[in-house]
Amino acid sequence: MTEPPSVMYEKSHTVLWAETETVIVLRNFSNGIALELETERRQIWELCDGVHSEFAIAHEMQMTRPERHVGELSKIVRTTVELLASYGFVVPGPGALNGGDSS
Repeated sequence: MTEPPSVMYEKSHTVLWAETETVIVLRNFSNGIALELETERRQIWELCDGVHSEFAIAHEMQMTRPERHVGELSKIVRTTVELLASYGFVVPGPGALNGGDSS
């Protein structure tokens, strides 16, 4: 299956986070916004590393959730990444489009 073009996001340098057993709390110090993410969205945050595209994140998530269809997970990834980006928790990585090749 060919991966569609997708922006690859990484964590913003203005964000700090704290983890508990069940959630992660993010705090963006550039705008004062805090956000709490439960397990599924936490995994998405962790994979926003500038290397994984949204498509790759959905496939990675499916490995631990084989009962979930990748299309369903892709929608969750898309809405989560949009939320994180809208509040400045993630920013486009250096290799912003498909494959991360910034050359």
